[in-house]
Formats: sequence, C-alpha cells, structure tokens
Amino acid sequence: MDPEILFESADYVIVNKPCGIATEPDKSRAASLRDLVAANRKVAPHAVSRLDLGVSGAVLFAMSDRGKREAASLQQAGAHHRRYVAMVAAPISASSPALKSDIEQRSASTRLLFAATAERGVTILGLAPETGRMHQLRIHCSRAGAPILGDPKYGGLRHVTSASGAVHALPRLFLHSYALGFAAELIGDRLPTWIVAPIPEPFRSLWASSGGPESTWVQATSACSEQTQQ
Repeated sequence: MDPEILFESADYVIVNKPCGIATEPDKSRAASLRDLVAANRKVAPHAVSRLDLGVSGAVLFAMSDRGKREAASLQQAGAHHRRYVAMVAAPISASSPALKSDIEQRSASTRLLFAATAERGVTILGLAPETGRMHQLRIHCSRAGAPILGDPKYGGLRHVTSASGAVHALPRLFLHSYALGFAAELIGDRLPTWIVAPIPEPFRSLWASSGGPESTWVQATSACSEQTQQ
C-alpha cells in the first residue's frame, strides 16, 4: 500500500494516513506508516506528528536533521497547527469545560472551530487541539457528552440509524486529521502554510445518510483551515 503524498521535499514528507495502520512500528509487527514512507527512500523518517491506529489524515515526517530541528522549533513556538474533523451523535458547546479538562493530571485544551448537526442528530465538529495529550480529542468529546462515533473505548456508538430508518454499522473511528498549518514567518517557502487531507468518503456518506447537506463540508473545512489564530 502506497500512502497518498500530500507534500514532499528534501526535509519533509506529509502523507495522508489511512485508518487502520499504525503511524510507527508496534508490537503487531504489521507494516506501519513510517515503514511505507521509508520504502524507496535513503533516509529514516521521523514522525513529527502521530495519529492513533483508527484515525486518518495528515501526518508530518521529517526526512533530515535540519527538518527534525526545524519541526521541533515549530512545535516549541506553537507554530505547528493541527485541525481535525470528527463526527459525534450529540452537539457540543464551545464553552464546555470538558474541552479544557486535565488528562492524566496534565493540562489539556481543545478549541471548537465548527459544529453542525443533521436532522438525525449526527454532528460534524471542527477541532483544534491546543495541547498534545494522548487521545485528547477522543477524551474531551466523551467528557462533553458527545463521544466520537465508532470509538467504543470512550463511549462512541458502533451503529447509527439513517434518515430512511436503516441501521448502519460504523466501519471506523470518525476522527480525521484534516489540516496541518505552519507559521509563514518561520518557515518561508520550506513548508506550505496549510496542507489538507481530503475528507474520507465514509464521513460524507454518513453525513448524507443522516440528512445533512453536502454544503456543510465546505463550511466545516473552511473553518478548519482558517489562517487566523485565536
């Protein structure tokens, strides 16, 4: 399986990770995303950002020592921005204290960028993690009373009912790393200001079967790739 390359240079590779594959090698010994990026390249990739097994979307790999140093500087400066799209079965308020609740006694904060609910109650969320705790978005959504669909570990539904009344099993965790952003004043032309990983088809299909209009995706993705920082 060849991952979709979203951006490539001598210092970086950004790929669109499929769900169901680990970002880095694990105990299963199955091929990881890092293994696939390393294939046919002469350097060992370094995963700057990592996604859970069931999460899809944009992942940044540094391919040189300069890339590793620059990526670390971007993270320390708060200039490496991440935007996610999730689907849940209940609305979330932007003022929910759950979005700023500690995880394992460490401060954790998530910003809600967008929310829209279809007639069957399924909600699209645009999320921006402001810290990087393990499972942060999954935990914050669950604590806010709206666990991510297809995430039984944190209370997410395994099945949903469509607008026609049909019951559908959920094929995956409905969390996707939609966009990575980098501060232009720090990277110049060495990285794109924003790069996006297209919304997976299961997200669009679930939204349509829940009675949601296709136009909502334009609003959601626009909110997730805004270049203003709040």
